[in-house]
Amino acid sequence: MPFLKVIVNLFLLFSISLLINCNPGPKNFPGEKPSQPTGLKVRANNGLTFTLFYYVQNRETSFDGYNIYITSESTGNLNLSGSYQPYTFNGSVPTLIHNSKDVNADQPVSATLASFVVASTNSSGNSSALFLPFQAGKRYFFKITAHTSFDVESLPSNEVSAVALP
Repeated sequence: MPFLKVIVNLFLLFSISLLINCNPGPKNFPGEKPSQPTGLKVRANNGLTFTLFYYVQNRETSFDGYNIYITSESTGNLNLSGSYQPYTFNGSVPTLIHNSKDVNADQPVSATLASFVVASTNSSGNSSALFLPFQAGKRYFFKITAHTSFDVESLPSNEVSAVALP
């Protein structure tokens, strides 16, 4: 019996040690939305490009960047529906890769874009993304959403727009 007591005591000590040293995990849960980004601005550049200016402001532990959404029609304050696809530089989301250590509310970050994405569905019902160049004289609307490693997006930012310059 004394041997069994030693084993039980060791198990209890090990369990207490695990509880004391355990990592509390992410501050947000897998389905929890990150906070909504604010302060988005856009500038039209010569040569059919746009530069977006935004602040990295999300502090969620699972925050991994922002998705950019571009449309040729205003969505106003509406949430983005399934017909909008995020712009991707490298074929994956988030569009703009960041983490909570990049937070800087005083210094905007910029990204220059030369095309926009539209959803396309073929006759078989398969959908894909098409990247199209901006058209001179046409107004485009931009929003961003915060993205987490759990593939959860925030509500969209303020909507900004500008007319493409030749």
